[in-house]
Amino acid sequence: MTLSNGFATMDYKAGGDGIAFGKTANRAGIDCAMLMRILKGVQLMNETTSGGYGCADWYYNNNGTQQKNGSIYAASDGVHVKAQTGKGFLDGTWSGSLSDRRMKRDIEPIARNIIQAVGEVRFVQFRMSAPDYDHEELCVGILAQDLRNAFARHGVEDKLLMLGTRKLNPDDENEYYCIEYTHFLLVRLLYDELQMQDFNDRIEKLEKKLGI
Repeated sequence: MTLSNGFATMDYKAGGDGIAFGKTANRAGIDCAMLMRILKGVQLMNETTSGGYGCADWYYNNNGTQQKNGSIYAASDGVHVKAQTGKGFLDGTWSGSLSDRRMKRDIEPIARNIIQAVGEVRFVQFRMSAPDYDHEELCVGILAQDLRNAFARHGVEDKLLMLGTRKLNPDDENEYYCIEYTHFLLVRLLYDELQMQDFNDRIEKLEKKLGI
């Protein structure tokens, strides 16, 4: 006997490998055709994947066609949001940031102590020692502790997006420092620009003294 895909508060699929809420169960797994309210959180687990974390795929229903637009998944280095190539606002990386003045407050020039602190941080080369990284690949960047110490020397206490903490592994209680390079490099460019301007001013003063 064939059942229609009509409404059922709860229905089990023949064979016991499927259950549905708000519709008849006609395939393996769990289907829900009603508004779902989750009050205790969601854990995505997949013991067959490296790290033991599952993947949430997101679809858009356009005139009855299911169109996959992206995925959210956790790895040892954090949570990843990945869009399908060429779709939506994401294509592997963010394609834009909201920058409308109407959406911001406390707009001021970047504080001098923040600029000086960022300018003191040295760039280094290194290889990763953490799990799930290529331990032979040579990387370049900065060390979060160097930036933290520079902030302390210059009395930077505001919460800045460029320096934060996160867990290397969601199951690990230890937190590690992380860097948001976009914000760091923007301020670093400003620091270099101010340094160049200072050098130009000095050259102009010397030229006037020398009568050049």
